[in-house]
Amino acid sequence: MVLLATARDPRFEASRLELDRPGPSYTVDTLLEAQQRYPAAELFFITGADAYNDADSWHQAERLDDLAQLVAVTRPGHTPEIHPFFRERTRLLEIPGYDVSSSEIRKRLREGRTVRYLLPLEVEVYIGKHGFYRVG
Repeated sequence: MVLLATARDPRFEASRLELDRPGPSYTVDTLLEAQQRYPAAELFFITGADAYNDADSWHQAERLDDLAQLVAVTRPGHTPEIHPFFRERTRLLEIPGYDVSSSEIRKRLREGRTVRYLLPLEVEVYIGKHGFYRVG
């Protein structure tokens, strides 16, 4: 789905690092492998600000800020609750946009509601074709 979502923009490259690695996939391992593959690149780990609330429970979380610049993206109308360990190590990026989350998208799909304009059309079609997130 990442490949579909980024295919039209040449500035993006979808990565298979986590898909091709056997066993559990941890963020720290992905960042280590990205450093090895792209030694001259400045790496950024970008995720929703809400994910940083419990990021201290992640595997080797204390290493993350040594491997990449941590970026927490806010959602309109939500005050981020960033775990104290990450609060000073993370750049907060406030972006305009829809107040929507992946959890909300999955919920809407389970309920048979539309996700039009919440996802790239190619991803919406792919999810529909494969019946992802539907109940029953």
